[in-house]
Amino acid sequence: MNDTASDTLTCWIYRSSKKQEMYLYLAQEDGFSDLPEALQKGFGRPEAAFQ
Repeated sequence: MNDTASDTLTCWIYRSSKKQEMYLYLAQEDGFSDLPEALQKGFGRPEAAFQ
């Protein structure tokens, strides 16, 4: 396997303030605007899980 920059993917991980053990993995930092409204409401306030 060749380890080049094109083989990596950066993502941002957020935990839910409403549901224990629920996480979002996003391709863009703070990319919540692309999420369905129902998911945003059910997820609650996103909290950064890893920095």
